[in-house]
Amino acid sequence: SAFGYSTTFSNEVTILQAQVPDAPISLANDAAVTSSTQIGLTWSAGASDGASSVIDYRVTYDQGTGTWTTLEEIVTTTSYTATSLTADTVYAFKVEARNVVGHSAESSSISIRAAGVPDTPSAPTTTVNGNNVDIAWSAPSNGGSALTAYTITIRQSDGSTYTADSTNCDGSGASATTCSVPIATLMAAPYSLNWGDSVYAKVKATNVVGDSAESTEGNGATLLTNPDAPVSLANDAATTSSTTIGLTWSAGAANGGTAVIDYRMSYAASGSSTFAVLESGITTTSYSTTALTAGSEYTFKVESRNAFGYSTTYSNEVT
Repeated sequence: SAFGYSTTFSNEVTILQAQVPDAPISLANDAAVTSSTQIGLTWSAGASDGASSVIDYRVTYDQGTGTWTTLEEIVTTTSYTATSLTADTVYAFKVEARNVVGHSAESSSISIRAAGVPDTPSAPTTTVNGNNVDIAWSAPSNGGSALTAYTITIRQSDGSTYTADSTNCDGSGASATTCSVPIATLMAAPYSLNWGDSVYAKVKATNVVGDSAESTEGNGATLLTNPDAPVSLANDAATTSSTTIGLTWSAGAANGGTAVIDYRMSYAASGSSTFAVLESGITTTSYSTTALTAGSEYTFKVESRNAFGYSTTYSNEVT
């Protein structure tokens, strides 16, 4: 006053020169945690802690209603898992940091679906079906969101490169778990498979979140066809006599993808065009018979057989 200062002081107060921290940054989905029932979040501290260490974080969320609700008040790390969520529902999240002064502004929001990528499918199977190879697989767990597609790849002849056939086996729509590829397609580029090759395939599943891991390779189908007819059927003069006829021949150029099992010999009497089976199950490339009439003339022809069936034509005929 005009007389002077008071002879004592007020109470003392200590004030920290600080402010609220910066808002957290880089709020993101923790895909390794997120599933159909929970969502994992990670973030980083803001650039400044306001000159006072961050104590904890507050997580808020919006369940699609437009109203933000506090989910957790005291999160002491830069990660959090929201649990007991509804599968395939999209949730929005924000995070605030707190120091002794108070809470920061909110982070940018992020919207995350309560779902993960689908599980890895089991290995598919391949089966020959007429002139096609059928590829079949089972639908895996969808990760909490409906499957939208499959990607099916088929192994090329190099034994390591897998390529999709988007024409015959595109997997779109995810409603079917089979597809059928013509053998002619598999024998053409880029697959370039040959008779006798096994058909290997892999599959992965997709939902709105992303792709599953690719399955292990599966097979079961081997490309087989009828063997070529035998060639060079001829009289074995060293064996043929008045009571015996001997024959020899050679295997055809191609066995149809699997070893020739045996041969079937047919014959017709001279002047007849009607052939009958003389012997089946011949396992060598020679044959002799004593079952015919001495002095008579006969015409012979032979077929080869593999696991697929008999050759579609006969060897040359020999009389």
